[in-house]
Amino acid sequence: MSLKLSLSKKEFKGPDDSVFIYQIPSKTKAVSIFMAGSVNGKIDPAIWIEGKIDPEKQIKYSYNAAKEYIVGWRNVVDEDGNDIPFEKEYIEYIDIEVIAEFVSEIVFPSLMEIIGIEKEDSEEEGVEEAPLAT
Repeated sequence: MSLKLSLSKKEFKGPDDSVFIYQIPSKTKAVSIFMAGSVNGKIDPAIWIEGKIDPEKQIKYSYNAAKEYIVGWRNVVDEDGNDIPFEKEYIEYIDIEVIAEFVSEIVFPSLMEIIGIEKEDSEEEGVEEAPLAT
């Protein structure tokens, strides 16, 4: 019997014609990403809970999480319309509203699924209520 690894890549439609290519992380990496947004193993209210969010902390967490997921892109251009080759460090130049959408639609739900937090559990903690600061 062969060992199977899940290495498939998926696409996320960004603004205009841009496409982000991302890969769901391993459970070990997902736990690491989640723990970066936690305090003593519990969700950090400054990142996750509406009314307690520290926008700077949430934005930093969002960019760092996106860097762990995004592995490529298409149709990303500079101000002159020239294609920009993918480089992880360029992710921090993507507008926060785009990152917020990616994190809300892809990162948060997949982290919850990978590490086994049920939707009901996350709602009790306020995770589902937390809009990303923009």
